[in-house]
Amino acid sequence: MQTPEDALPALRTVLSRSRSEPCSAIFQFSDKLVSGGDQQAAAERELLVVLGLTVAEAHRHTSGPLAGVRNTLVMLAPSLGQVPAWLYRENPFIQVIAVGHPDKSERLEYFQQQYLNFHGAVG
Repeated sequence: MQTPEDALPALRTVLSRSRSEPCSAIFQFSDKLVSGGDQQAAAERELLVVLGLTVAEAHRHTSGPLAGVRNTLVMLAPSLGQVPAWLYRENPFIQVIAVGHPDKSERLEYFQQQYLNFHGAVG
């Protein structure tokens, strides 16, 4: 199993590379990387600095139909309070998107659209 200290530099390398197609990565449980809030130990701050550099150095396509498109890192956290504010505040490379829980009608609609994909479903 890779540690964050190994994985983040590798992710930084991949996202900074120039390719003909844009690439993205999803970082689930990013809130588990460090302790909550803005009070981190030195080792945690170092990981966050690498994470910030990963986003800042992500390759941006400069020509062709993909001009302006950047390689993207999506970080998922259950609440914004678990991500240090200094990482995203006033950072032009980070956009915070709050997504609420779906209500009952949205869950029902999703289920109705996807039920044939569930294990054992009969069409």
